[in-house]
Amino acid sequence: MKRKYFFIPVFVILFALHGNAQKYDKPFQNAFGASWDVQIPSNNPFVSATSFEGFKLEYRHGLAHHMSVGLVMGWNRFYQYVPRQTYQIPDGAVTTDLYTYIYTLPFGVNAHYYFGESKMFKPFLGLTLGANYSEQRIYYNTYYSEDENWGFLARPEIGVIIEPSPHSGFGILAGASYSYATNSQDVFKINGLKSLGFQLGVFFMQ
Repeated sequence: MKRKYFFIPVFVILFALHGNAQKYDKPFQNAFGASWDVQIPSNNPFVSATSFEGFKLEYRHGLAHHMSVGLVMGWNRFYQYVPRQTYQIPDGAVTTDLYTYIYTLPFGVNAHYYFGESKMFKPFLGLTLGANYSEQRIYYNTYYSEDENWGFLARPEIGVIIEPSPHSGFGILAGASYSYATNSQDVFKINGLKSLGFQLGVFFMQ
């Protein structure tokens, strides 16, 4: 009987250690983030200027083995002014200046891996897969042309969440990403939307 009762506290201790290990292995339970998103277009003849007008919202659910999965949604506006010049058209020529715009609404699911044992710094690698809705517009004089399309989105990223005070539930995010979407438009000569992005934001974690 003594041996039987001896194993009870042993099992309790092992179970507690196992539970603590799983808890330590999780980066967090749930996390909600909002970031300023700067995007630099790559090989885009329609708009080549950097977009400083963008944001990203995301939710991450922590898993064991330093992993998380979640959802993300963003928005960006790319804008560029093209000085006055002459364009050849089928019926002749037209001289005007142009304003070109691209609006993007990327969203999808993401997965992240966190490495390192620091309680203050949580470096991570991540990947987002989803869809990208886009509108393209050209404004010339009092007229404009527009189109809209959908594309597949893939976005690898790297970054770090800095928690200034341990267990505070508040963190600062700094990261970089590369976005590739398959959106295309023949008239505007768009063959995929590619951009290098930089994010700075806040995270609230449980």
